Formats: sequence, C-alpha cells, structure tokens
Amino acid sequence: MQETIDYVRQTTAETRALRTILQRFLWQVLRNHPQRHAVFAQLKDGTLDILRREAVRDAVEPVAQKAAEAALFQAESILAELEAWLPATGDAKPERPN
Repeated sequence: MQETIDYVRQTTAETRALRTILQRFLWQVLRNHPQRHAVFAQLKDGTLDILRREAVRDAVEPVAQKAAEAALFQAESILAELEAWLPATGDAKPERPN
C-alpha cells in the first residue's frame, strides 16, 4: 500500500513540475509574440486533435480508451488555464469552427 501511495505522490509531483515548466516555457515564448493567440490556438488545436484521434484509436480497448479520454480531458483543462494566462494584445483571436 505504501509503495502505491509513494508512486502516486511521485507521479503527481512530476506532473505538477512538468505543468509548471510548460507554463513558464509558453509564457516566455509567447509573451512578446505579436500573434500569441493565433500561435497558441494552433498548438491547442493540434494537441487536442492528436488526443482525440488516440481516443478513437483506443476505442477497442476500454482501459486504453478511458486513459486516452482522461488525457484529452486534462489537456483541455490545462490548455484553457494556459490560454487564460496569455496577456491580452491587439491580435485578434481566430474564429474556431464548430
């Protein structure tokens, strides 16, 4: 039981560290970019597209599909949080197709 608890703590810590690194990296790269929202939108759309395709691919195996869907959910959440951190600028946010 203790090994499982330690593993979960270690995985949580690693995820938190990677998320923080990603946030800082994107902030550094995008903060002075004249079209930061457009660049971020491309990153977001590409990332979510890959994760959606993985969920479809894994549909034949319920455990794998559940993990892929959880990854997609987490990515949507993280990307929404990161997008909210982008400084406002005069660049127009691109329209998203429905």
